[in-house]
Amino acid sequence: MRRKILGMLICSLLIVTMASVSITADDPIRKTITVDDDGGADYTNIQDAIDNADPGDTVFVYSGTYYENVIIDVSIDLVGEDKETTIIDGSGDDDVIYVEAEDVTISSFTIQHSGDVWYHDGGIDVRSDNCQITDNKFIYHPANGILIKSSLNTISNNYFSNIYRGISVYHNHENLITDNSINGAGAIGINIGLSSNHNTVCNNIVYDGTHGISISEGLDNIIFNNHLYENQDGINLHTCSNTLVYENIIENNWYLGIDANYGSKDNYIFHNNFLNNEHSAFDYDLHEFWDKGYPIAGNYWSDYEGVDEDGDGIGDTPYNLGWQHGYDYYPLIEPFGNFRINPSGPYFDFINTPIHFNGYACSGIPPYEWFWDFGDDATSDEQNPTHTYTEAGEYTVSLTVTDDGGKQETLSTYAWIQDGNAAPNKPLILGPKIIRLRRSNEYTFIATDPDKSPVYLYIDWGDGETEEWLGPFDSGDPQTVRHTWWEQGDYVISAQVEDVFDEESEWGTLPITVPRSRTITNTFFMQILELIQRIFPRLSQFINI
Repeated sequence: MRRKILGMLICSLLIVTMASVSITADDPIRKTITVDDDGGADYTNIQDAIDNADPGDTVFVYSGTYYENVIIDVSIDLVGEDKETTIIDGSGDDDVIYVEAEDVTISSFTIQHSGDVWYHDGGIDVRSDNCQITDNKFIYHPANGILIKSSLNTISNNYFSNIYRGISVYHNHENLITDNSINGAGAIGINIGLSSNHNTVCNNIVYDGTHGISISEGLDNIIFNNHLYENQDGINLHTCSNTLVYENIIENNWYLGIDANYGSKDNYIFHNNFLNNEHSAFDYDLHEFWDKGYPIAGNYWSDYEGVDEDGDGIGDTPYNLGWQHGYDYYPLIEPFGNFRINPSGPYFDFINTPIHFNGYACSGIPPYEWFWDFGDDATSDEQNPTHTYTEAGEYTVSLTVTDDGGKQETLSTYAWIQDGNAAPNKPLILGPKIIRLRRSNEYTFIATDPDKSPVYLYIDWGDGETEEWLGPFDSGDPQTVRHTWWEQGDYVISAQVEDVFDEESEWGTLPITVPRSRTITNTFFMQILELIQRIFPRLSQFINI
């Protein structure tokens, strides 16, 4: 029996071992090949290392300056030691790196001095799919920093300076361009052109150039959450359709925030912040959508002069783009991203009486999720619910709103609930009864309510001026108010209290007197001065008579 069990264990071990050997044979060992221009590594130039690499290998390049025009024709990871000190220099000719194999990753290099043929040369020229270009520095490129003529690539976390075009995509699709910083592009920071579709450009910073982002002859591209500033134009749309442009910050561009040019149509532009551009936007063919309707709304325009009387966060009148070209029919009152909510309130009512609560949210991404906590263990998920309290008291009412992007805000108010109501007490007025003319005088008003409910205060100063319904403030909380009388006479200060249920008190009064100001006229003294002036005319010059 023991021999039988031992035999079974040996067979099982052999099966596992054979399976392991089989897996290893199908999965070749990936190796790291090193390059150092000072020697001491596997190779002294990058191209030799690539020519001897197998798919899946890593070519690791130590710091140094490598004057090469590299061709990558195998699926590898090309990694520099430090992007500030590991430099590949193309000597101003052709592409610095030409990628013709799929699944290539290039990271941590400074790549500089490519050729100057705009449609042909670049710091990196990607002609194959599924490549990753990340965490590199591109400088001194008279044509393109990165040139992409393939699909499904990711370009991320790169820095560009002293270039003509930062990133260019031609005739290809579904590329992701994200988290790059592009400074001073002579022509275009990010260029999606020549029938390139379904590309996404997000989270990039493009500044101090000509056109920040340009889309031409493409369909269904997405531009969102980019920061475009101090360019000639922030975004240029030319003969493209169905582009989504949203949640970008477009500011201080010296000509146009967005230029929707010839042949551009059916692009949706919303939830962007247009800040202090010379001209906010231009819609040449009047075929763009500058909002997503109500309540999703449109964009924030720093020069919008409309109002929001209904408090929904959207302007009551359209924003005119200028030149009579295009309208945002639902402009935002505050910059997008300033997600705000308001539970209205406070609320005042009686027990067993339905109260209508009003919720409000703006500058988020609709639709919103609503959650009310009424402070008495009752809740609601409606925007404008109705609730009834069964006991008197002061309740904390909280509203939590979550937008479709996951942002959440909570704000509280209170509900004051009573079991019946009595009128407020007559107010007490404290202050001087004899006052000086044309001087500010201070008076204290004490307003109380038998039910301790909040109160309002109305003051009549007796000279035709009033303070109309200050408050609400807590019962018994002294209120200090100042006033100036401009004419002498007798006056009566009158005050009345109103509670939150519109019950009014009797009038409280305080008589005051404003005496005539002390103006001394001494006829004899003036006669003496006139006599001195006649006798000693020069003396009058010194005493200014």
